[in-house]
Amino acid sequence: MTQYQWQLAPQPAAADEHALSETLNVPPFLATLLLQRGINDQADYDAFVHPDTSRLHDPFALHDMDKAVARILKAIEQNEK
Repeated sequence: MTQYQWQLAPQPAAADEHALSETLNVPPFLATLLLQRGINDQADYDAFVHPDTSRLHDPFALHDMDKAVARILKAIEQNEK
């Protein structure tokens, strides 16, 4: 059986947790999780809970994405399963 070495995010300072909890009007445990994910202000929170497609990366920046799309389109045209 494979053993995993979990790496936990560091615990934020209690003052930071409390401040974010008050600012966002969320429970302290949620403020902790948000801080551990780098969300530390109202703007970051809004972007996280209300995602916008304009902030997504271009999928065609990935290596060989054009080949993957061509293969998928071919499979669709040929009714492959």
